[in-house]
Amino acid sequence: MEQQSANTKAAKTGPNLLVVALVTVLAIALWSALRAYTGIFGILNLRVFVGAILVAVPMVAAGALQWTDARSKILQSVVGLATVVGGEGIGSYIAQSPPVLDKFTLIYLGIALVLPWLKTK
Repeated sequence: MEQQSANTKAAKTGPNLLVVALVTVLAIALWSALRAYTGIFGILNLRVFVGAILVAVPMVAAGALQWTDARSKILQSVVGLATVVGGEGIGSYIAQSPPVLDKFTLIYLGIALVLPWLKTK
């Protein structure tokens, strides 16, 4: 009975991981496009608001997997970091400008690293 339950969980995890990967790629693409083709990250209030949403969405998708061990927290940190680094890097490459490593980028990196590890109970 336990083997069947484990197989069922494993069968559900594959498509869910695919959704997390797609959400992360979408967030990276949005960050890159906004960084390269608009001045949205030049406006402080919009940078804080939009950047926070783009970092949070993949992390929430990874948290929705409801894994009970450290894998979920590691995955949340990885997708958050991938969104910030990938979006900023690709957007800078497209715009032919140097990547912006200011205090807000560092805050987003810190959020991606620390937030999943905070205790919720």
